[in-house]
Amino acid sequence: HMASLAVSSLVAVALAGAPTVFLNAHLPSPADNQSMAALGASGARMDFNWFDFQPTPTRWEWTALDTAVSSARAQGLSIYATVAYTPKWASSVSGCTQFASDEVSRCENKLPADVQAWTAAVTAVVTRYRGKVDCWGIWNEPNLRTFFDGTLDQFVTLIFEPAARAIRAADPQAR
Repeated sequence: HMASLAVSSLVAVALAGAPTVFLNAHLPSPADNQSMAALGASGARMDFNWFDFQPTPTRWEWTALDTAVSSARAQGLSIYATVAYTPKWASSVSGCTQFASDEVSRCENKLPADVQAWTAAVTAVVTRYRGKVDCWGIWNEPNLRTFFDGTLDQFVTLIFEPAARAIRAADPQAR
């Protein structure tokens, strides 16, 4: 099912000192993971979207990530997980629109209203996948307004540093 493989780029990443070929798979299905392994990939970069795994302040949705992670591991693939994207309920812009086509209205690229909600989400996802994710990424292309509608200083102090601390606290061995 190579045609169904949702792969948008090929990236070389060094893990454990050896070059590793990762495919950017977003959220791969079991068939996608099987195809990536058959192509010779040794890892997959996956989107761990905050708006997907915590759609409301009190509801966690792990099924899609559980499936992607377990099927990747079953194929022997390493995982580079990018945690990103603010859900509407957590956005600092109350009038934003989930999945809007323009970067001004879109919720996902906004700062969270409460950094504690962001770090709690990072802590939850890292705790759940500790030992299964080989490397954690924080946000995606925060230099592009499409993905992050804030300043570099806001990204560093309100997104990156709090997430890095949360990752280290939840898994001191994390990369």
